[in-house]
Amino acid sequence: RKWPHEIDFKEVANIVHRYYTTPMIGNSKQMIEEIEAYHHPVRKGRQYPRPLRFQGSVSLNYRIS
Repeated sequence: RKWPHEIDFKEVANIVHRYYTTPMIGNSKQMIEEIEAYHHPVRKGRQYPRPLRFQGSVSLNYRIS
């Protein structure tokens, strides 16, 4: 790998908690796929941290009024 990678601990903890408290138990493949979404490279010297979530779009009603 070119850069070291890290996983967002808070989001992964939420996924694992949901795995043990909901009917998702037994579907570990789905849990692993969700965890991989929060796996991102870490580059030293970056001016700002890499955003993990995208900005949502503004609703049409908000734009009209």
